[in-house]
Amino acid sequence: MQIPKLEFKEYPEYHHYSKDVRSIAVFNFLFKAYPTRKLDNEILLLDSTKTNGWRSFEILGYMGLKNVHKGLFQNNSIDEAIEILKQTGENCSLIIEHLEHYSRIQNSIPIEKEVLEQRFSEQLAESQKTQQAIRLKRIESAESLPEKVKILSTAYKRNPDITAEVLFRANGICEKCKQPAPFKRAKDNTPYLEIHHRKPLAKGGRDDMSNTMALCPNCHREMHFG
Repeated sequence: MQIPKLEFKEYPEYHHYSKDVRSIAVFNFLFKAYPTRKLDNEILLLDSTKTNGWRSFEILGYMGLKNVHKGLFQNNSIDEAIEILKQTGENCSLIIEHLEHYSRIQNSIPIEKEVLEQRFSEQLAESQKTQQAIRLKRIESAESLPEKVKILSTAYKRNPDITAEVLFRANGICEKCKQPAPFKRAKDNTPYLEIHHRKPLAKGGRDDMSNTMALCPNCHREMHFG
């Protein structure tokens, strides 16, 4: 296969997005023939009526890609495309790097739960800035079945005696709002309260009585997001 000549441009927009986002944009451009307006809408979550596809165009242009490359690998697998790119005389190292990265994040390497949640938060913020008509149009063309990803999560082995003693101390009363637990557990009819660490264990917090509280679900969410 003949690869059309690459034309590299030093667009700063390339550096404004994570490698994950750039890789997804490159894949959809080369393998699904997404026009840059659609990439702006669906991958970068921007209003393409304002950006005219230029944000994605600049990401692609930094790698040397232009409109003539759109859909170049529609009939190839990622592995086949990478092999073709390696054999061409063009400097395709950035494209290969992003396709290899796309393959990794889609297939084998678990995503840390915190990274996935952060990525969703960033996308949500962009979506909330978008005009409703644009957002509804994206929803119409979006897949209704969510994509599955492997999650890598770090857990901490907590002392069950601490949890038991804190729940005993609370005696069914939220230790923040001082109201009774909102309901009882079906399995044992005990008041439903959730355990919260004032300083998260992930940030060096101690699993002891002074750092642990029993909270109702509302107060627990407020402590994390309020």
